[in-house]
Amino acid sequence: LVFFENSAAAKKAIDTFNGKEVAGTTVTVVPAKTTPKKNAHEGTSVVSVSPIFRSNTSRKAVLELFKNSGKVIKLRTYKNNSAYVYFDSSASAAKAVKDVNGKEFHQVTLSVKPSVRSLAKEKARFEHSKFAGQVRAWAHHH
Repeated sequence: LVFFENSAAAKKAIDTFNGKEVAGTTVTVVPAKTTPKKNAHEGTSVVSVSPIFRSNTSRKAVLELFKNSGKVIKLRTYKNNSAYVYFDSSASAAKAVKDVNGKEFHQVTLSVKPSVRSLAKEKARFEHSKFAGQVRAWAHHH
């Protein structure tokens, strides 16, 4: 699979090589269905928010920040003063980044960024971490 900078370059390659014989073999060049992902965060419905201090911030306050961005389906807050907000769509997540990033909240400026997390990945990670935790516990004792 070869990725070209743009569709014109890809079209030129197709026009040049499709149906031509190269080293005795007829080459078929067709546009691939996949497009290279420019950004792993593209299309994500999850955003990371920091700093969110759990000691003085309720879940309700965090949800309040994002209520105009879209429907939040999950919120996770972490000890390292960050939170992950899972939206029902990537459009909501993009709106959240636009609306809330740089906002003042509890005297700090919030940083809201698209995240590569997803509920499916999280579930897989949870299954993996249970296993990894057992391995670590074992390694720790030996």
